[in-house]
Amino acid sequence: MFTNVHLTWVINSGMNGATGVYGFTPDILEHAVEIGIASGRVIDVSFPRSLSGDTQDNHPLVDHLVTYFSGEQVTLAEVDIALTVDRDTRRVLETVREISYGETVEAEALLRSAGFDPEEPADRSTVSTALSKNPVPILIPDHRVRGFNGAPPSEISRRLRALEQN
Repeated sequence: MFTNVHLTWVINSGMNGATGVYGFTPDILEHAVEIGIASGRVIDVSFPRSLSGDTQDNHPLVDHLVTYFSGEQVTLAEVDIALTVDRDTRRVLETVREISYGETVEAEALLRSAGFDPEEPADRSTVSTALSKNPVPILIPDHRVRGFNGAPPSEISRRLRALEQN
């Protein structure tokens, strides 16, 4: 289910210093997907009702995500991500990033895998908060965790899980 590989938060994906807001509107979501990139690293993924006026669509990551939203299995682990998070949040998000395409994990399994006690309310709260504040959903696939709400609205998470089950 999980591997104990420590993920590097900055993985070379060839974004070559791009900066801006990129996005598109996949039919399956009924929302847009906007990706904030600074110095070639993704810093934010959001799901507005429609694209903002300054959103561009000419980026390799947009092309990669269009393929993902077409129902084709793609690997997003190579995408450069820049995060500023505390140690516990990093531990949770690193563990979530290891969940494979099409797989779902129960909250208790995530807690144990990330080194938290599923019976400890403070640990459950830490994990819940980390997932709800995930700045880069899809790239860190919190929609694959059952029992906690991730950063996207629940309807988007449900649709992402359904997409990956095809």
